[in-house]
Amino acid sequence: MPDGTTGQAGEAEATAAATAAGEGLGEAGKAALDAERKARREAERELRDLRAKAEQAETAEAAAKQRREQDAAAARGEFDRVRAELERDRDAATAELATLRAEHAAMREAVAGVIAAEWSALPEEVRDAYLGGEDDPLAQLAFLPKGKVLAARLAERAGAARGNGPDPRANGAARGGNDEAARKAFAEMSRRNF
Repeated sequence: MPDGTTGQAGEAEATAAATAAGEGLGEAGKAALDAERKARREAERELRDLRAKAEQAETAEAAAKQRREQDAAAARGEFDRVRAELERDRDAATAELATLRAEHAAMREAVAGVIAAEWSALPEEVRDAYLGGEDDPLAQLAFLPKGKVLAARLAERAGAARGNGPDPRANGAARGGNDEAARKAFAEMSRRNF
């Protein structure tokens, strides 16, 4: 029975048929017929209630499905927003990396020029004392201050042994001469020549 009106019409027909047939039933038959009618009305009411509950459940399920779809769409929108943000961050990081690599290459080249100039200024003995690799500019750069100190020490030691001693003095004495003695000698020489 799709709706309650058909059930009522069917009940009216059944009541009319039962009344016609019920006249010959007696008290027990009438009581059974009334009980059957009452049970039928109760069953139809329960059927209407179940259909209403089913309709409410379908409506609630449709609403829940729509909410889930809206939430999923919102989540997809959030996902799309986060993805777009991450892609922007990645692109910015990639561009920054390229810039930093270019700066690094330029700095490495400049430092290599400075290291080459400073390295060539060191004496060969100092360069031989370097134990690092020739292709490691950071190690060479770290060695340069030590190398300069070592080169200065070597220069001090080598300076004492070079040449013929200290520069001569004006009095003609090479070392620790007495100025008074030099004057007397000059005066004596001058007197003899005149």
